[in-house]
Amino acid sequence: MVSLRTIGVPSDRGSVTAEFAIVLPVAIAVLGICLAVVALIASQVRLTDAAADVARLLARHDDPTLITRRLAAIGGDVSVQQSRESGFVCVELSAPGFDSPPLNSVIIFARACALAWPE
Repeated sequence: MVSLRTIGVPSDRGSVTAEFAIVLPVAIAVLGICLAVVALIASQVRLTDAAADVARLLARHDDPTLITRRLAAIGGDVSVQQSRESGFVCVELSAPGFDSPPLNSVIIFARACALAWPE
C-alpha cells in the first residue's frame, strides 16, 4: 500500500498545535476585555447609586458626615459638583473607572437630582 506521504502530500501533523497557539492569546484578550467592561459597568452603577444618595442627602440638609461617608464607600478619587436648578439639588460625580495606571484615564460620570426641601 502506498501512503500519502510517499507521493508528496504534506501531513497535517502539528496544525492543531499551531492553531491553538494563535487562538489562545486572542481568546484570553477577548475574555480580559469582557471582564474589564463588566467591571466598568459595575463602577458606573455604584457611582450612579451614590449620586442619587448624595443628592437626596443634600436636598434634605442632612449631616455632611453622612455625605462624606457615602462618598468614601465608593472608594477612589471621586469629584463632586453640586448645583441648584429650579427647586432641585443636582449632583454630578466623576471618578476613574479603574484603579490601575494604564486604564485609570477612563473617567465615568453620574448625575442625579432630588427635590430640595425647604430650609
